[in-house]
Amino acid sequence: MANPLALRHNSAMRWSAHQRVTDTFATAVGQLQDARPPVRLGGLYTLELIGQHSPDQRAAVVDVVCAYLRMPWSATNDDLPVRRAAQKILTRHLRPAHPVTFWPGMSLDLTGARLVGLDLSGCRVDGVAGFDRVVLHEPVLARGAVFGADARFRGAVFTEHAWFDTATFLASAHFETATFHGDAWFGGVDVGGAAGFSGVVFNGHAWFAAAVLRGRATFNDAIFQRSAGFRGARCEGGVVLAGATFRGPARVSRRDAGWNICPPGWRVAPDPDNKAVGHLHWAGALDAPDTRNTLSPA
Repeated sequence: MANPLALRHNSAMRWSAHQRVTDTFATAVGQLQDARPPVRLGGLYTLELIGQHSPDQRAAVVDVVCAYLRMPWSATNDDLPVRRAAQKILTRHLRPAHPVTFWPGMSLDLTGARLVGLDLSGCRVDGVAGFDRVVLHEPVLARGAVFGADARFRGAVFTEHAWFDTATFLASAHFETATFHGDAWFGGVDVGGAAGFSGVVFNGHAWFAAAVLRGRATFNDAIFQRSAGFRGARCEGGVVLAGATFRGPARVSRRDAGWNICPPGWRVAPDPDNKAVGHLHWAGALDAPDTRNTLSPA
């Protein structure tokens, strides 16, 4: 029979340890409001240690770090190194290739944040990845990232190149009304749900070669200022290009007896020297002259 005194002692010890974690957590959160950057850094690293050693606190730690990154800032102030450190804390614990430091089951809410040099390469976000209206300074790296739930980049601004090539979106990928000021690389991505790119402005090259889009892919009113590459892409749920504008070549390829992308109202002009690839052009219901693709005759 268990010793009642021993049980009470163990319970007291557990409560004491829990209270210490709670007090340390509260102190670290308070440090994030300090005017001195080293103190804020200390608060972040304390939170990281709590999350690493107390798995039940990890979601709370991630929520606090995300909340810190959502706070307004100026790129000229001394908060930038602290924010870079906060981003690295998040991504350091989202890489399953390092199982000792990987935190499974996390969600991210970085809605409206301003991030610098975000590197999600090889990361796995099991919950919702909220990046709506985020402003992303410097190149964005998300090669091979895995998003387990909806990934939301609606209205996001990518100030430089963005690499999402070979990323996996197990649910839907929402990039509606986003702006890419550099090149956007989505080659080899795999999207299990809807792929939303309506209203997106691609100011650089847009590359979707060998992408697998299993749900409906929508590019309504999207603007492609330079080239768009869709060769080898598979749009299993159909693709919608209503109102899309291509100001550079839109490259597609043969698939079975037709083309991999050629929704109603569009046509493909095969290359003279390679009939397996071609340029996508707007034709209209009556094969009217293309007014939205500068490569078509006036």
